[in-house]
Amino acid sequence: MFIFLGGLLLFSSLGTYALWDDEAGTALHGISVCTTGDTGALVGYNLVAFRNGVALRNLKERTISPLQYYVCAPFMKFGPTTSLLARMPFSLIGFAALTLMAFWINRLGLELKVKMIYFLCILMSIPLFLYFRQCRYYSLVLFFELLALFLYRQEKRSRRDLVLLNFALFGLIASNYLAGFALFLAFVSDYVIWERKESPFGLRDICCSALFQFVCCFLLLSVWNPWGTGWGSYIADRGLSLMQRIQLFAWTFRDCFRSELLAFLPCLLAPYVVIKRRDSLLLRALLAVLVIILITSMVSPQVALDQTGVADIRYVISVIPLGIFIAARVILAFSKGRWLWLIGGVLLLQFFNLLNPFRFDRGQGASTSIGFIRELFLPSGDPYRTAADWISFHVPSQASVWVLPDYACYPLMFHAPQAVYAWQLRPEQKDEEQFKNLPDIHFRGVLMPDYIVAFGPVVQQVRQYISQWATQGVRYNEEARLLTFWKDLYRPELFWRTFKPIENFDPNTEAIYIFKKQPWL
Repeated sequence: MFIFLGGLLLFSSLGTYALWDDEAGTALHGISVCTTGDTGALVGYNLVAFRNGVALRNLKERTISPLQYYVCAPFMKFGPTTSLLARMPFSLIGFAALTLMAFWINRLGLELKVKMIYFLCILMSIPLFLYFRQCRYYSLVLFFELLALFLYRQEKRSRRDLVLLNFALFGLIASNYLAGFALFLAFVSDYVIWERKESPFGLRDICCSALFQFVCCFLLLSVWNPWGTGWGSYIADRGLSLMQRIQLFAWTFRDCFRSELLAFLPCLLAPYVVIKRRDSLLLRALLAVLVIILITSMVSPQVALDQTGVADIRYVISVIPLGIFIAARVILAFSKGRWLWLIGGVLLLQFFNLLNPFRFDRGQGASTSIGFIRELFLPSGDPYRTAADWISFHVPSQASVWVLPDYACYPLMFHAPQAVYAWQLRPEQKDEEQFKNLPDIHFRGVLMPDYIVAFGPVVQQVRQYISQWATQGVRYNEEARLLTFWKDLYRPELFWRTFKPIENFDPNTEAIYIFKKQPWL
């Protein structure tokens, strides 16, 4: 029953929404892998060059851990590219993670009521399913984390278990450098403090494992190395101070509660349970959460805290399984095995999340579980699908389109690939070796685009540009206004998500606006 319900939450309406920007980047590089075998930036006659191509070297993506692109690639061969096909491999990996959790819980030989609490806490962890449903590295990180934890906690590890554990740990790094590195240090911390006393590895096994990880990571970083692209200098130039890192650490904890990666009251009560019941497993889970958030906050590539009010919690999604364990363990401790208290605790803390004060910061008072289930039947608005459909029907093949904000061009590039998405590079980048043979339309201001697509308030800036160009004899008229709320409010981070359509918005500044270049008079 757990697997069936988990599958429903995982696969229902999986292709309803268009890919948002990071998802689209994964899918576009997946198409490149599918056609060339490498993470190229040229997809058809389009260029994938986020932030002026800061992640590129020799017109290839060489910054981000590449496993997600290679996982996505085979599904890009099945026909016309759709969000369903793009997300399917990652959701299948999420399903494998659910199956592993079910197998692990059943293998522990727990009482039926204890099993039920663990299963219910998993099913009511909506962020877990939201991250499983993305065309992004999230499900890979969570699957390899769970596999590594399962193998690490074996009482009698075989040689095969050790080999698989090493592959799981390397899979974490190949999925996402930062998330994998933080979780790896959490494993090391746990081993030094506890596991080496309870079930130590042999010296030979440790040396072989260290050599394996070093060689694999060296080979990986010799190709996909963020410090070998413009990304390294981009982050270094905008690096955070120590005080800002401390602020980011506090933000990350706060936003883990706001986005329900962790349950607030169970985490608050967990130290009491540790002391009262001498629960070493609960203490180890709490320490792992602390290490993951601390390491991530200290080395996160997040920049410019004054321009955002939230942490990049996508790098700490590995706390979700730990948060589920903490919540279930605390509920079991306080309920003392009584059925009514058990079910009441799960509903209060997990389903309705009523005792989490941070949930009100999102402006959503209703249960996240109810909101998500309702959304499966009544989806919210989708600006990228609306705009891509318009482009598919009205924009001629290879006509040029400039999209603002810049990140919004990638969902359109994936869903409406017949257009050429213009002006992703600065004009002075024409002299860079990797870009010198690209068509002029990719460089801002060199050739004027045929269409401009503006999402939301940025249209005010676009109208200023159009007024300036009109004095130079280049005229644009508003061709269409698509009355869909401009922002993609279906990302997995709950503080950026709504489960209801946005209906009352300003049609003059919060819709989607399309301008078309007019012929010369």
